Amino acid sequence: MSVVTDLLQIVGEWITGVFGWITDAFEGVLEIFYDDGFTVLGTLLLLGLAMSLVFFALRYIRSLIAK
Repeated sequence: MSVVTDLLQIVGEWITGVFGWITDAFEGVLEIFYDDGFTVLGTLLLLGLAMSLVFFALRYIRSLIAK
């Protein structure tokens, strides 16, 4: 039983470590786009996303009309 407990503890520590790496990476990237308000890159990213959504919607509407 001790082997199973040790194995589960090791697996749990590995999962915790991986999630820690993911959250650290996310927080590091987030600081590029948002730091006490949107940065210039964050604003450009939002504008790019908005324009992409508009163009996607227009293309979808055009495809519906063409059919």
